[in-house]
Amino acid sequence: MEKLDSESTQHLQAAYGCIGSGNQLGALAELSKITPQFRDHPAVLVTKLSLCEAAKDWATSLKLVETLLVQLPDNPIHWVQRSLYLRELNRVQEAWGKLLPAAEKFPAFWMIPYHLAGFACRLGNIDEARHRLNAALELVDADSLKTKALAEPDLQPLWQEIGML
Repeated sequence: MEKLDSESTQHLQAAYGCIGSGNQLGALAELSKITPQFRDHPAVLVTKLSLCEAAKDWATSLKLVETLLVQLPDNPIHWVQRSLYLRELNRVQEAWGKLLPAAEKFPAFWMIPYHLAGFACRLGNIDEARHRLNAALELVDADSLKTKALAEPDLQPLWQEIGML
C-alpha cells in the first residue's frame, strides 16, 4: 500500500479534526483537497465512511466498505460493516450470506457470530441465532456481551433467554 504524501496527510488530519468538531462540510472540503492518486487510499476511504455513517448514507457506505474489502480483505471489521450496511438497506438475507464466510476466516472475532445471531433472528432462524450468540459469548466477557445483546433489537427474540443466562 502506497503511503500518503505529506500534503494529503495534512488534509486527512484536518478532515479528522473537522469530524471531531462536528464539521462534516469542512471534513468533505478537506477530503476533496487530497491528491487524486490517494483518494482511494484506505485511510481516506475510512474517513469518508465515517462521514457517510454519520449521514446514514448506507448505500454509499456499502460501496466504500466493499472497496476497502478488496484492499484489506483480512480486516474483519470491514466484513461486519458491510453486513450491517446491508441490514440497514433491508437486505438481511444478503447480510447473512456475506458475513457467513467471515465466521470461518476470523473464528476468534466475536462481532461476527454476534451479528450473525442478529441476522438469524431477523430471518426467523432462532436456533441458529442461539448457536451463533453462544459462540460469541465464548469469545469475550459474557456479562458485557449479554448486556449489549439485551439492548440489540435484532436479538429481541432471544432477550428472555439471554436474561436467564
